[in-house]
This record gives sequence, structure tokens and C-alpha cells, in this order.
Amino acid sequence: IMMKRSTTTLKFTVYFWLLVDSTTAKQRSSKIHEELDNGPLRKNANTIIDHRHRFQLSCADNEHLFELKLTTDIYGFETSWSLEQRSNGKWTEILFGPKDVNAPYGKSESVKEMKCLPDGHKYRFTIKDRFSDGFCCDFGEGKYSFSLDGVEQYNSEEKGKTFTDSEKHVFELDQTADISPASTDVDRAPSNYRFGDLNIRNDQLGIDISSGLSARLLASTGKFVDFVEGSISNLAFHDALDAAQVVPLPDGGWAYVSNSERSSGRGGVYALYFDSDGNVVDYKALLTGLSRACGNGVTPWNTVVSCEEISGGQCYQMDPDPSGENHLKPVMTKLGGPDGGSWESVAVENSNPNRPVFFITEDNSQGVLKRFKANGNGWDSLQSDPIQVTYLRIMDGTTFEWTGSEEAGRESARRYFAGAEGISYRDGTLYFIAKVSQLLYSLDLDSMTYEVERTGFPAQPDQIALGKYGRYIYFCEDGGTPGVYARDVDGSYETVFSAIRGGCYDGDETVGIALSPDSKRLYAGYQDAGILMEFTRDDGLAFE
Repeated sequence: IMMKRSTTTLKFTVYFWLLVDSTTAKQRSSKIHEELDNGPLRKNANTIIDHRHRFQLSCADNEHLFELKLTTDIYGFETSWSLEQRSNGKWTEILFGPKDVNAPYGKSESVKEMKCLPDGHKYRFTIKDRFSDGFCCDFGEGKYSFSLDGVEQYNSEEKGKTFTDSEKHVFELDQTADISPASTDVDRAPSNYRFGDLNIRNDQLGIDISSGLSARLLASTGKFVDFVEGSISNLAFHDALDAAQVVPLPDGGWAYVSNSERSSGRGGVYALYFDSDGNVVDYKALLTGLSRACGNGVTPWNTVVSCEEISGGQCYQMDPDPSGENHLKPVMTKLGGPDGGSWESVAVENSNPNRPVFFITEDNSQGVLKRFKANGNGWDSLQSDPIQVTYLRIMDGTTFEWTGSEEAGRESARRYFAGAEGISYRDGTLYFIAKVSQLLYSLDLDSMTYEVERTGFPAQPDQIALGKYGRYIYFCEDGGTPGVYARDVDGSYETVFSAIRGGCYDGDETVGIALSPDSKRLYAGYQDAGILMEFTRDDGLAFE
């Protein structure tokens, strides 16, 4: 390195040669000449890499140093990776490797990359393997890790398992917080809490539970609900439990709103009420007379929409807040359309509060995913004609569109996502389940691209819920030895709890997955058995 210094300029000339494995047919060499003529050396200068030595970056006060260390397996040409920054609702690639598609990584090649990342953004690191076997098996000891400001955030060796076709990590850099492993979405939970380590057997509830969790029974079908002060409900707990939502209340408590999927007008929607300490204080019916009330969703104004899964079914809005002016005054919305449908679940994107966009799944072999752009905000907006109704159409392996043709939407559903069920939205991404094919779709609503993967547990996925910090997606399961599962942002699936094999829940369905407003309580139950349970972490932390 040759340095010429003046009062205004610091110049570097860097020469390096890449190490090449002896089996590589064609050696590669490179020369980098970089001049920084814009005054003294900037703290956010670009990375200079020779795969052996490194020019150390110095980041500005509002930046954090990202460092990637990667060693490929013997099939290095299969490996690629990218780092994206989310800004203005879109993901933009800011770092990637290899740098040249015509010069892929070599056998067991070691790579290091660094970049200064500005505060106030979310970032997504993705690593991919063309052959879909990750750093696998008998093909060398591939590994990778990354750190922020010198603090390791992920290490594949410590994780103890490889990915398959891809693995993702999402993290957010706060403008004031110090970097620590707990500050990113990919960090591991405290040591006493392990998804998938089903070391706790609760014979009374009939389930195996992950280490670090506790469970209690809240209610059972046909039995009166016990309240914290010692009294009981006037109404026996409903049967045929299905989807549920949690709605915060003005007094600091919350309502757990649960559907009953009974047919022939015997179904409905019910609410279990909790105080600010999580104690059960009330139980009541919000709406009766429905048929197969299956899925539901929460509006931005904290009402619940529940839908009927029958031919000509409709979606109904109700206010669970006892102090609300529309409490116990449920109304049919226009979400279901004039002819109705076999509707399931509801999610909403509210970036424009005056024009919230609702998404509704339909559970049949040609069930559309409907996009309903409301004309206004609040209780009355769902009883008014929408600004626009469109339908999801998968275009190819990466893109989608919203089409005004219901027929095209149904054909797309038949080909790609028959039996759509649970749906949820967060930070520009719409997640939904295709139950029949056991797929999870992730639609990027800004780039109009999508990703799809097979869910990582035995039976069919159903309803879903998102954790507080977006680290996990939680799934219900229909059939087999059903349980509740969590998908990490890295794409791995673990078991939260599962029915005891050969026990009373074989062939049943887990339902009603929802999280308390602080995410410290996870609710779920079994439909046929008719029980509702509450799960908490022994360390007192939130479900992420």
C-alpha cells in the first residue's frame, strides 16, 4: 500500500491476487486501484478485499459495521448471497457475492466482506445454494457467520444445522441502540427456552411442550369459564373452536375473540376477556347464527371481521370493546361481495389510513385471494362500496399481479394456492397459507414479487400468527399428531408444542393461535377436543 498525504487528499493504491485452489482450471488475478479524492478518507469508504488481507473500515457515528465471513464447501460455485436494505417500502441490494457471475466461488473458498450500514433501516441477508443442499453432508465443511460492530449475530456452526436452498436473516438497526446479539431478529433465545426441545410432558393437557414454556388450561367446551375473582360465566364455553384474534382494550386488558365453526346457523363469535395482568374476567357471545365461522382478522380500528366458510358465505364486523358504541351490534360487511363465497381469513395493510386494503382468503379448490380497497377508515367503511376489488394472479416463478378478473384469480388459485387459509401482513409483506399443497407464500407488495416454500411440519398448515418482533411465524396444524410450530426468519421450523403421539388429539386440529398485546402469552387449542390453552415463557420474555 502506497500512501501520499496532503492536507486535502489521501490516496491508496492496492494490489492483490486471489488465492486459487490447485484444482482450479483457470487462475484469476485482479488489481484494484482506488483513489479517494473527496477530501480526507471518508468513514464510509468502500470495502477492499483480497480474500486474505483486509483494509479495516471505519464507520460514521450513525453507521454500524457489517462483516460477513464465509467458507464454501467443495462445490463453491453453488453458493451465492446478498445483503439488502429496506427503504421507502422497498428492498434494495447493497452487497452481494460472488461479484461476477462468470467467476463463481471456488472449492472451499474463504471470503470476507464488510460494509458500513446506516442507522434507521431494516436489513435482510440471504444465502442460497443452487443445488438445494446448503453446506451439506460429505462435501466439505462450509460455514458462515456475520457480525455487527464486532458482535457476532449468527454462526452456522453454532446453529448446528445447514440450510437447504436458502436461508434468510432480517435485522433492524436502531438509531440509538448499542449492538448486542439480542438486538437482531436472528439471535437465539435465552438458554432455558428451546423451541423443538419437547422435554416437558403435560399429561393433564395431553401435550409435549418445548423447554422453557409453561401451559395452563383456560376453558373447555361445554363448561362454564372460571373467572379470577371466583365466579363463573353465565354461558358455557363454545364448541368447534377455530380462528381467533386478540384485541387490546382501553383499560389495559384485552379480548380473545374466537370463532365457532358449527354449521347450519349454529356457529358464531365469542370473546374471552382478560384484565391487564392476564387474568380471565368475562366471557360472552358477540355474534350468533353464523354457519361455519372459520377465519377472521382485526381491523386498524380494533374491530374483528369473521367470515363464513360456506357457499354464499359473508364476512361480519363486530366490536369486542364493551365501552364501544358498536359493541354487540354486529353488521355484515361488503368484504364478501354480493354473491358471497367460502371465505376464510382477513388481513389488512394500512399504510394509507384513509384507504386501508383488506385481503381475504377463500378456502376451496379455486378459492381466490381477494384484495378489497376500502373507501375510508372506521366502522362504516366496510359497509360501504369499495374503491376497487382485485384478485391475486401468480404470473411466473417470481412475480404476481392484482387482476380485476375474478375468473383469472380462480384459475391462478387452482394452479398455485388451492385451499387458501391463514393470512397475515407486516412491513410490506403479505403471508398466506395454501393448505392443500402445504405451502407458505410471502408476497412483497412493493416489488410485486413472491417467495414460496413448503411448510416444515408433517400435516397441513392452517391459521398463522406473527410474533411481536417478526422473528417467528406461528402455525396451526390440521391432522396427524397436531401441534403449533414456529418458523424462524432463517427459514427453519421448530415445534412449540405437540400432541402426545397416540393420545386423545390424534387427527384433531390446533386452532385459535393468537398472542396477547405484549406477546408474552400465546393462545391455542384443539378443535374437536374443545380446549383452549395459554402458553408463557418461563423467562418472562415475549414470543418474538
